[in-house]
Amino acid sequence: MGGRCRPSPLPSLCCRALEGGPVGTSGGPCLWKGDTCRQHRRGKLDRAAACTTSCATVRHRCRPEDIYHVTVMPCYDKKLEAARDDFVFSVGHDEETDHVAANLRISEVDSVLTSGEVLDLIQLKSVDFRSLAEAPLDKLLTNVDEEGHLFGVRGGSGGYAETIFCHAAKILFGREIAGPLDFRILRNSDLQEVTLEVEGKIVLKFALCYGFRNLQNIVRKIKIGKCDCHFIEIMACPSGCLNGGGQIKPKRGQTVKELIQSLQGTYMEDVSIFVK
Repeated sequence: MGGRCRPSPLPSLCCRALEGGPVGTSGGPCLWKGDTCRQHRRGKLDRAAACTTSCATVRHRCRPEDIYHVTVMPCYDKKLEAARDDFVFSVGHDEETDHVAANLRISEVDSVLTSGEVLDLIQLKSVDFRSLAEAPLDKLLTNVDEEGHLFGVRGGSGGYAETIFCHAAKILFGREIAGPLDFRILRNSDLQEVTLEVEGKIVLKFALCYGFRNLQNIVRKIKIGKCDCHFIEIMACPSGCLNGGGQIKPKRGQTVKELIQSLQGTYMEDVSIFVK
């Protein structure tokens, strides 16, 4: 559905670590994270991960203006984010296609659908998936094995911290980490951390931070220099993206907590992490 791969702040994090500089980075697809970093850009919150890749454009040798990029998101705020000027880029001369598009501005995302809206569309069109013919999966997806099977990533908020932690451990310290990682719960289940020790010294500390209360506490610590995390996966919703406002609502008789627990169990099935 989308034309872009999931961004990773790993290269910038590793470069800062190898140079001996500060490596604190925040990541995640949440709109609140971007807003916070904009507000504090001149302070300690200027190391937000900001990177995108044009996988579909490169793979299919298409012109950006010929791609209609649709994303499925867990919250309505992503619709507002997609409409911002921050996510519009200019297209210039392409030497490979000899295409010139002077002053042409392209949105990174053309349409945003919530998961609840996707369900509404399926029901509106009376789609019966059991009657549909099987089709090969798009190989642009990063979580498809050679046999065409999807594998999961720990957690319902993208698995940024887990995946980047394993890659950073291998690239920076030569340590192979077999997931899922054992995150330690701090004040509550929406604030967790995981560390890597080398010769008795903590060399990597990553955290999961969900919900506004926890986020505000983290922001305060960062501003006064009391946060020693190298990477923080940030989501505004308590319990992360699984509890997003655009998600499919609980069934009759099912509580929100029960639905989230069920979804978390599903996201932990067939978890695989590939360290390249």
